[in-house]
Amino acid sequence: MVHIRNPWNFQDLYEELDRMTRDFSRVFDLDSCLAAGPETGLELDEDGALLALDLPGVSEDELSIALENNRLRIEARREDGRRENEDVVLRERSYGEFSREYSLPWPVKEDAIQAEFRHGVLRVRLPKAPEAKPRSIPVKVHSA
Repeated sequence: MVHIRNPWNFQDLYEELDRMTRDFSRVFDLDSCLAAGPETGLELDEDGALLALDLPGVSEDELSIALENNRLRIEARREDGRRENEDVVLRERSYGEFSREYSLPWPVKEDAIQAEFRHGVLRVRLPKAPEAKPRSIPVKVHSA
């Protein structure tokens, strides 16, 4: 016997998951935030770190970066693109305000921090302060 599945059964499952997610968001007042936050990557090397965040749809004037007490704070805002009287069939894009704070594990050279925002990707270079870099210590040899 051949069973033919209606592809719309998956649509029912999708809609139920979407409803549960929306209900969860409303309960915790997350309905308009940028989901759990942007996709993030962190690369470390001996000179520091490179933090990359995907922020599609965010304009540079809606982006803020600050460093205080060795904590890097990034804030962004993406406007809701809906128009009035628009009938939305499917919406997976997030909008609203986002902020994330990173505790840095070592002191950074504050005047050398560089941030670049291009094609929706923010890259922040965080160079280690000289006191945080490893250094070799000469060993004195005493002859007996």
